[in-house]
Amino acid sequence: MPPIKLKKSVSTYSKSTGKKTIEHSYIKNASDKELEEMKANDYTKPKVKQKISNEMFKRVDKFLKAGQLSKVIKKALKEKKS
Repeated sequence: MPPIKLKKSVSTYSKSTGKKTIEHSYIKNASDKELEEMKANDYTKPKVKQKISNEMFKRVDKFLKAGQLSKVIKKALKEKKS
């Protein structure tokens, strides 16, 4: 399965070296904070919001399989009770 794009690719030209570089923005490289901000933004297209939701679900699923998320949930529940 190919990587999922988050934003359009950006090409930059360096005048000093004469080389053109292309920067790709993939969803797997984005931070959780950046994804949450993009999803909460009203100007984000529904197609991109769905991509973000899918990626966030994948990340949570990884933690569930590793058993790390249960510790985080237990800690959050303890804080809520007090």
